[in-house]
Amino acid sequence: MPDDNLKIHTGFRISKSNLDFIENTGKNLGLTKTGVVDMFITILRNNPSDLAQLIQKAVKKSK
Repeated sequence: MPDDNLKIHTGFRISKSNLDFIENTGKNLGLTKTGVVDMFITILRNNPSDLAQLIQKAVKKSK
């Protein structure tokens, strides 16, 4: 397995509102919280404009 595919356990703190956003986004997209964070980072790294569009869709669905 290439090193960049290894999963590393991390612990970090985020605000309650950001956690709620991650949870709602995950529900709307059918992903776990970890999957949502990983997706955001991957999209941001590869194409920042796609992340903005994805967040807009998730926010519209969560209202």
